Amino acid sequence: MNAVSISGTSSAMQTVLRVKWWWWVTALLSVLVGGYSAAMLGAPGLRTPFVTNLIAANAGLAFAHFGGSAAALVAGSLQLHRGIRISWPRVHRWVGRLYLVGVLLGGIS
Repeated sequence: MNAVSISGTSSAMQTVLRVKWWWWVTALLSVLVGGYSAAMLGAPGLRTPFVTNLIAANAGLAFAHFGGSAAALVAGSLQLHRGIRISWPRVHRWVGRLYLVGVLLGGIS
């Protein structure tokens, strides 16, 4: 059974709607987690004791990890958007480069 069942729509259209629905869920979750990571950098009052100690121990690596990971999460969800990939291939390539840098910074640190 299809996840999205709309009477009067073709099977192909139902697949498109299901894919769009999952992209929006993935993008929303990525932005929320990436936003939380960015908030750990920009809002010291929201930091947990663990994050505070981590930043105190090695601020450069902590900022690289949280910042790179936030960038990778947001850029990664944009990479999966078919409209961007097809309509704006240059944007898609630059977002891919941002994703790569974010993954490298977040992973190495």
